This record gives sequence, C-alpha cells and structure tokens, in this order.
Amino acid sequence: MDNINLRIEQFEKFYNLLMSNAPKDYIPWFFPCKKNGKDPCPEAILNINPTSKGSWHHFSARLSKEQCIEHIKMGYNIGISVRENDPLIIGDIDNKDYLSQLPKDTLTVTSRKRIGAHFFGWNKDGTAKINLPTDDGEIRSNNQYVLACGSYVSFNLNEKKDKEAYDELDEAIKIDKLLGYYTIRNGQSPRVLCFKDFPDFFKNKEKNNIETETKILQKEETTCYPKDGKYTELFNLKVSDIVGLIPSNKREGHPLHDSDTDSNFSLSSDGYIAHCWRHTVSLNAVQYLCVKAGYASCEDAGTPHKGRGISKIRGDSKAYEAAYQEAIKCGLIKEKANKVFTKKGQVNAFIEKQPIFFDKAGLWWLWNSNSFCWERVDEVDILNFIGDKDGSDIISSKSRNEILNGLKQEGRKNIPKSVKSTWIQFKKEIIDINTGEIFEATPEYFITNPIPWELHPDKFINTPTIDKIFEE
Repeated sequence: MDNINLRIEQFEKFYNLLMSNAPKDYIPWFFPCKKNGKDPCPEAILNINPTSKGSWHHFSARLSKEQCIEHIKMGYNIGISVRENDPLIIGDIDNKDYLSQLPKDTLTVTSRKRIGAHFFGWNKDGTAKINLPTDDGEIRSNNQYVLACGSYVSFNLNEKKDKEAYDELDEAIKIDKLLGYYTIRNGQSPRVLCFKDFPDFFKNKEKNNIETETKILQKEETTCYPKDGKYTELFNLKVSDIVGLIPSNKREGHPLHDSDTDSNFSLSSDGYIAHCWRHTVSLNAVQYLCVKAGYASCEDAGTPHKGRGISKIRGDSKAYEAAYQEAIKCGLIKEKANKVFTKKGQVNAFIEKQPIFFDKAGLWWLWNSNSFCWERVDEVDILNFIGDKDGSDIISSKSRNEILNGLKQEGRKNIPKSVKSTWIQFKKEIIDINTGEIFEATPEYFITNPIPWELHPDKFINTPTIDKIFEE
C-alpha cells in the first residue's frame, strides 16, 4: 500500500544527500513519472507547460525539490535523469548476486524488488559518463534516468510480467513492508567515480563491447595494407607474436611506455590486437611495431576506441617500412628477397615508394609528398618520373609498354577513398569541422585541393579580425 509520508521522507533524505556535496551549479533533473509506474508522465508534464508536448526532456519538465514533493503527494513517481553535460553518474544493478560489487562509500538506493540497487556518484574523469546495458543492470549516465528514491511501484499480480517477477522473490521479501518502494540503502554523499570503480560485470561487458568493435575498426584499418609484396609476413603478425601470450582477462604494464599504473595493457582473446588502456587505443602488430621503433607514439599509431578517430599512420608507407625493419630487427620475420629484377617487381617497388593510381576514366594520379595531395599526370610524366628515379629503360617500346601496363593494373587497385564533406585540408593536416579531429593527409584519401597554408599551432578558435570585417 502506497505510504505517501514514507515516500516524502525518503525523497527528502535522498535529495539532501545528493546535494550535500554536489558540484557548483549542479541542478538535478527531476521530472514526473506515472503513478505506480516507471514511465514518464506526459499528462503531468503537459499540466506544467502545455507547449512541452509532454516530453520529460523539455526544460519545463524539470522539477524543484518542492515541486517533487507536491507531485508525490498527488501519487506521482519521480524520475531523476543524468543529462549529457551534467556531472551525475547513475548505475543500476538488477541481479542480487552482484550487490556485493556496489561501489563503496557512495549514495545507494534499494529498488522496488528489494534485490537490486541504484548507485550515484560524480563524474571524475569522463570514463564513467556512458550508457552501458547488460543482462544484470545498466549504467545510465548520458540522457537516461531511473526512478528516484521515494518512488513506489507495486506488483500487479494480474499482469504476467509482474507475477513472474514476484514469484521469483524469496518469501522473506514478499512480506517485506518496503516491497515496491525505492528507499535509501547507503546514506552517504555521492563520491567521485570513474570507470574502474564500476562493478566487475560492467567492466567485463564494456571490454567485450570494445573487443567486438575493435575487430570491426581494425578490419577497416587493415584494408589499406598491400595484399602482397615484401610486407606480407609483417601484416600476418599478431601482437602476441611480439609480446607473448597474455590471457585476455588480464591486464599488465604496457611494454613500451612508463605509466603510473601496472594494468594498462591487454591482448584480445586471439592475440591479434593489443589494447592500451592509458591512451584508450587498440594496436595491431604493425601499429605496435611503429611505436616500438619510435616512429610514432602509442596514441598516434593506435586506433582510438569507440570510433573516436583513425590511426594517424593509416596509409603511411614510411610507417610500414619502419614496422618492417623493426620486425626484422626483433627476429619476427626475415627480410624479403628483392624482386625488382622482374617488371612486376619494378612496378611494385615503384608504387611502394611513390603512391600512384589509375582511375576508371583512364586518368593517372600521382601523390605529391610535398603538397600532400594527389596530382593529375599523364604517361609521359609517369615515364620520366620512373626514368629519373631508378634509371629504368623507358625508351624501347616493349619495356615502356610493360611498365605502363603493369602500373595500370596495380594502380587500379590503389584507388583512394573519398573524403568526407566535413573535411578541410590545410597543407599537410586535415581537420574535420564537425568533430574537431586533426590528422595528417595521406594517399589513403582522394585529396586534390589543399589550402596551401598550415594551421597555426594554437588552432585559434576566436578570429576577431575576420569577424570585424564581416560585421563592418
């Protein structure tokens, strides 16, 4: 039976604890939910503001402490949401077997079944500001919500779902007077939380998610690797071939850089990929060897987790050569015999040093490493370039035709990818104006018209001079 006085008492305790150490300017996002239910209540929100369309995301749906109490008195439940840019963290555990993993010394609430709990904390470093669903609970820290303490949802035994949930409860819980209520479990102020403070079952789920996503991203990463040639053995290496086998559920110190933690490096279950948890990137063997060789840093060579960007060595032939030489140095592969004595060998050797492609319109394109873009050329330019570079016979018709035909066949395989409409190139750097990501221009993408000036190192956001021109 709904005890309004108990609900108000529990809500006030919760509110006071939540706000006892809240960051400056934090205002909780409470909103009305249905009576005896978990869903937002459009009718109650429309009563507050008819223009809100009944949405709990509308600014007018946010309730003050006093408004929450008034709605509880009318029988409504109260939701509490974490907005994208606010500091609150909410975790929801539904399985009693994992209650022992609740973060210690922080505000927690027992949910209506009395076998689950919600925990609350403040964002420490951004790693906990995620939404993470699992079979046993959720992290709801980005525009999601839970029912606030002081809410009440009874069991309707005439509904199949409720009856099944009720029947699974222990007999002692069925007669608990607080069954259905959301009440204070640990009456402490919320503490700062980061991802490593989460229960293990959340961390394992996120690890599995990252593993799955990384396989997709790394498959995309390796599509630009040449399919044959001297790097074949290099591209077949696993990271476990370099560092040895490490169980996928174990983290160790990163072999390549110092850290203030000894658990920032792990391998995927098949050993192909390494994860650097300090820089939140994955590394295939080529990327790892580039770091080991000193060609690139871990954060630049690796592929960022969660699709936050691409490896800065993608499509970089110098990076492949650095990784190749490091693999030979470490005894992982043997140096491939030189095949430049055949025409195909000459063609492949040339393309490795000088990216080129032959498009479907029959046009030649050469990568200009000084301008960092593709330039349209003709057959005479190609032949003169080859003659100047390695002294090949470009005069006799047989040799000339063999070289050109070989370049056409191999060059057709090298057609670069299209650029995004949000990319702008300044000299050697490309900036995505949507995401702010900056990366080096490489032959991987069909870029032909760079702005011939470099970005200022400070990447000025404010442009008062040009703004003044437009204003005048």
